[in-house]
Amino acid sequence: DKDGLKNFSKILIFLILFSCKGQDPLTSAKVEGALGPKFPELVLNSLSPTDGQTQVSLKPSIVLNFSSSVVPLSVTVNLNSSFCIGSVQLSKDNFVTCEQLVPPIANDVNTSFTISPVYNLSELTYYKIKVTNKIVDTVGYFLSNPYISNLGFKTLDSTPPSISATF
Repeated sequence: DKDGLKNFSKILIFLILFSCKGQDPLTSAKVEGALGPKFPELVLNSLSPTDGQTQVSLKPSIVLNFSSSVVPLSVTVNLNSSFCIGSVQLSKDNFVTCEQLVPPIANDVNTSFTISPVYNLSELTYYKIKVTNKIVDTVGYFLSNPYISNLGFKTLDSTPPSISATF
């Protein structure tokens, strides 16, 4: 197949040029010079709920904002168990177990992802968020600043107040 041979030739030339520059093409964080423009690393710009935030809904929207377009299939979650798997995790026991999450919803340019728990979270409980370096952008760079909440966010008390009267 001629197209396959052309692609193979391009990759081979790329590897040779990179080797001539004294860089490893498979682990280099940036591509620059004669090989094309310099691409910025993938960064998690913001996350909500924020660390230490209180009065968070029992079914919060967890929103991740990245510096560049992300490959949607690299944003993975625990869909149906209590295991801490996936590139985005939510836990109330320091990642011994994790909450089941709904599959991520991306914005139209894949820079923002919204994730929510399948079930309501426990009231008045701290939850930590973990975002691993398994998330990759469309250029092929992995997340440069993996994240784990320090304190976590605290859910609200949804129990209505009781009124008691004594006569």
